[in-house]
Amino acid sequence: MILTFIQLEYFETVCLYESINKAAEQLHVSQPAITKAIQQLESEFDVALFHRLGNHLSLTEEGEFFLRYSKDITNRIRLLEERMHEKAHSKQTIKLGAPPMIGAFMFPHLFKQFKDAHPGINIEIFEHGSSQMAQLIDDDTLDMAIIILNDLPLSQYNMVHIYDTELLYCTNAASAFVRLDRISLSDIQDSPLILMKEGSYQNPVIKARFAEQQLVPNVILYSNQVHTIKNFIKHDFASAFILKEVLDAQDDLVTIPLSEPMPIQIGLIWKKKIHLPSHALTFIKFIQKYEFK
Repeated sequence: MILTFIQLEYFETVCLYESINKAAEQLHVSQPAITKAIQQLESEFDVALFHRLGNHLSLTEEGEFFLRYSKDITNRIRLLEERMHEKAHSKQTIKLGAPPMIGAFMFPHLFKQFKDAHPGINIEIFEHGSSQMAQLIDDDTLDMAIIILNDLPLSQYNMVHIYDTELLYCTNAASAFVRLDRISLSDIQDSPLILMKEGSYQNPVIKARFAEQQLVPNVILYSNQVHTIKNFIKHDFASAFILKEVLDAQDDLVTIPLSEPMPIQIGLIWKKKIHLPSHALTFIKFIQKYEFK
């Protein structure tokens, strides 16, 4: 006879309740089915697993020995079932990264369109700076990422271009700078400034731009939280460099182009020389046709 999970489950439930009747009620099966399973086990190993005193059952020494190994086997089977269900779920899940600022304006629209078209595919979104994203792709933490393509070694990744934009200087509507058509770094060198944290594309690029002109930015806060940055600007505590698409009509903030523009290219990247599952290919095809508005 080959041991079955059902036999072990019936045996363990009888051990728990010390009664075939109560085990049958708990498992929603007939008493004869449980009795038969116990008899098969005892016959197979030629041992008595229980002492029987009327309707009350207690384990024999052999029964206690068998229970220890039975629990180990059934626990492993249940763990295997959980892991396999997780695997099956992950087969339809895309681990997608994006910098917070890009995610703030692009993901809601993109995510809804994709889920409407492909409800069976899940997207797990991870927020990291663009500079960190490539490493997370390399070590397989992420499947793909929507990222700032500037200065990225594109020959190392597959890529789909999505959108072109630029970094703008963002300030309070009451600022004296709003009268300017364009603004230079020398204009704002003394103004309180918020920069994205290290690991973002913006952080080293803006610092380098200031350094090229022998200027030092007056940074009072490093933050990747778009909501926090906008609130600081709204209350006229500081200004920042942002993508114009991040602003909503109700923000009542002003963006000013830079005298030396900072163009931004946004695209989707993923690792080269790997076999992508069908749901990932579906997302790539979606991105190839996607038009941000």
